[in-house]
Amino acid sequence: MNKEYLIEALRLYGRTKAQELRNKAPNMTDTEIINDEDFIPIWKPGPQILGAPVQFNNQVYRVLQAHDSTGNETWNPINTPALFGICHTTNPQKAKYWIQPLGISGVYKINECYKDENEQVWQQTYDGDNVYDAETLPERWNLIIP
Repeated sequence: MNKEYLIEALRLYGRTKAQELRNKAPNMTDTEIINDEDFIPIWKPGPQILGAPVQFNNQVYRVLQAHDSTGNETWNPINTPALFGICHTTNPQKAKYWIQPLGISGVYKINECYKDENEQVWQQTYDGDNVYDAETLPERWNLIIP
């Protein structure tokens, strides 16, 4: 087996896993999607499929509205929250950095986690929608990884 063959086999495996994840994603929780983040493609302009996960700036998002961003590089997950929803996880080991929720997009739910700028991981204890981090509203969060 030569090096080129092995590289191509790994690429094919990655593409297959990414397609499987895209197909299953609409029925998966955010935590399940983030657990498979190695197979989530990096966002790039082009057709975006409803429910498909994408990565952008080390965050995971879900496409909320099918659209085509070809030629529109500003239609990325950060600039267009109506098109992409932020995914959160209940797995502290996979926590992503805090991003301020916008409207209902990206609100935190009970047991979901985030990582702050000091690499500390916080888990929400509040049983409801939350748009505030632990610094702003500490009574809704537990520090689980100092």
